[in-house]
Amino acid sequence: MYAADRVNAGISLTAGRNLAQEYLDEAYTNNVRMIAYFWLSSEASLGVSHPEWVCRTADFLTSYFNDLTAAVNKQFPHVTMVISNVTAVGLFETQTTSTLAASGISKTEFTFATRFDNKFYATHPTVYRPDDDYRNALGWTLLRDASNGAPPHVWMAGFPNPAHVRAFVSSLTTYGAIANIDVPEANLLIANNAAGTSTRETVQAGVQLGNLLSSAVIGKTANTEVAILFSEAQRNARPTIESAYAEVIGPVIGAFEAFRRETYAVNLVNDSQLADAAFNLSRFKILFITNLSQLSPSQAVAVQAFVTSGGKVIENSSGWNWTQAARYQAAKAALIAIAGTLAPPSL
Repeated sequence: MYAADRVNAGISLTAGRNLAQEYLDEAYTNNVRMIAYFWLSSEASLGVSHPEWVCRTADFLTSYFNDLTAAVNKQFPHVTMVISNVTAVGLFETQTTSTLAASGISKTEFTFATRFDNKFYATHPTVYRPDDDYRNALGWTLLRDASNGAPPHVWMAGFPNPAHVRAFVSSLTTYGAIANIDVPEANLLIANNAAGTSTRETVQAGVQLGNLLSSAVIGKTANTEVAILFSEAQRNARPTIESAYAEVIGPVIGAFEAFRRETYAVNLVNDSQLADAAFNLSRFKILFITNLSQLSPSQAVAVQAFVTSGGKVIENSSGWNWTQAARYQAAKAALIAIAGTLAPPSL
C-alpha cells in the first residue's frame, strides 16, 4: 500500500491504493495461484516517517521471518515462504545469514555469490580469487543445506539462446536448486521476439529440460559424504576482513572446491545446525572445521559425539595458506591427501 503518490512504468499510482488486494481479488476470481513477493528494501517514505520500523540487524530479520512463517502456517499450513537471502551466498556480508534460510526456502540469483564479496577481491588484488563456478555452487549449496535440503530458488534473466538457458537449468538442478527462468511476459506474446532478452523458444527449452530433470530427482535428497562448517560466528569474531578471509572464508571456499574436484558429495553446515542436538551429523563421513577451539560448548559436544560414532574431523591447518595461488593449490592437495586416507569418495 503506497504511502505516497508515484508513477511506476508510466502508470500513476495514488497513495493508499491497495494493489496487493486488487491482485488477490483478480487471482481468486480466476482461480489463479500466486507467489507473493515481499521486498525488504521497499518504501523509503515509510522509513522516513517510521524509522523504528527499519530492520538494522540480521538476527532481527531472521526472528521476524520465523514469526511470520509460523503465523502464516498456522492458518495456511500448505504455504511455503520463499525468502530472498541474497547476500549470505557470498560468505562475506552480514545483512542476511544462512540461519534465515531455515525459515523457509531461500531465493537468490545465479551469480550473487561472486557479486556479494564486500569488494574484498577488488580491494585486495594480491589475494588469489577462487574460481567463480565453485563460489557460485558453494552459495547454492549453503542455502540448500541451511534449509535442511529444501531447494533454493535461483533466478536469472536475459538468456540469448536455448543453450544458455539449458546450462542454467542443468547446473542448478545438479546442486539441488530450482532454476527460476525470468519470463518477460511481453516477449511471450510474440513468438521468438528478436528484441526480447528471453524469447518464447528459449523459455520453452529451459522448461522442457527442467521437467525432464525434475522427473529424475523428485523425492530425492542430497547425497552426503563431507560436511563443511561455515561458522558465521567465527567469521564475525575476526577483527578485520583480512583475518576473516584468511581464517574462515578462504578455507571454506578452498575446502569446498577441493572436495568437489575429487567428486565428494559436499554439504554445508551452519552454526545453529551444529549446535542443534537434533541435527543428524552421523550421516557424514568427514567434517571440516576451520577452528575447533572456537566452537561453542553445544557445538563441541556435537563434534565429540560425531567422532565417538566413527566420524572423522579435519581442522584447517595454520600451515595452509588460502590467499596465494600456489599455496592455495598446495592446501587443497594437502587436505585431499588427508581425506583420502579417512574416507575416499564413493562416486
